[in-house]
Amino acid sequence: MSTSTTLNIIFISSNKNKVREVKSILADNLPIQIIPYEVDLLEFQSEDPDDITRAKCIEALRIISSDTNWIATNLNPKTSHLYSSSLNQCQNTQVTSTNPSTTLIMIEDTALNFDAWGGSLPGPYIKWFIKSIGPHGLFNTLQAFPDKSATAVCTFAIYTKFMPETTIKLSTIIQCMTRGVIVEPRGDNGFGWDPCFEPDSGPNMNIPLNDARRLTFAQMPSSQKNSISHRSKALLNLRNYLIKKYFSK
Repeated sequence: MSTSTTLNIIFISSNKNKVREVKSILADNLPIQIIPYEVDLLEFQSEDPDDITRAKCIEALRIISSDTNWIATNLNPKTSHLYSSSLNQCQNTQVTSTNPSTTLIMIEDTALNFDAWGGSLPGPYIKWFIKSIGPHGLFNTLQAFPDKSATAVCTFAIYTKFMPETTIKLSTIIQCMTRGVIVEPRGDNGFGWDPCFEPDSGPNMNIPLNDARRLTFAQMPSSQKNSISHRSKALLNLRNYLIKKYFSK
């Protein structure tokens, strides 16, 4: 694909904050159009983010395929060619692909894992924890535990097919992480659990825990958060993949 051609990415999300972050990182100075498709997908039960992301993609493909009015308004299905490939750039997996498409479908899943809870919970259920108890409640759940360490995990999957008669195969999956600690909420920026997540990297690197100089995601400007967050790491890996795949010829 030449740089004069636009790569359309349908991003399945009802979270406008995530859409904004995706646009600012993935489409920066590239002919990429992020097309949000707002739908609340079923919450699939698994502790494996890869399994959840795959299941979400299958569900999203089913919904989009039946939404003929939306397709007619936003896409030309005849331009959507199919291919299969695999990728996990965070783990340096070899990439193979054929028949590149100009229309992709993208799913994101976020997990937050507490070391004190075995390293896998709340995990992918963090969305419902935040909706139910908020950042202050999340912080309070760890008050009985001396270890407040946590890992933020972001998983992206991209598919290039939304035709219901074809077998759904994974095209691209990327997963990246950011280590940090859960603290009493501070800051007005960001969204979700940003106010109670204090990353160990970026401006907090080499600053001891419980030091007032440490910042939560919600205390950082978006540009600073986007330089170290789990989502930005995954998006930058995905961006590099897209450049090599679609814009380097």
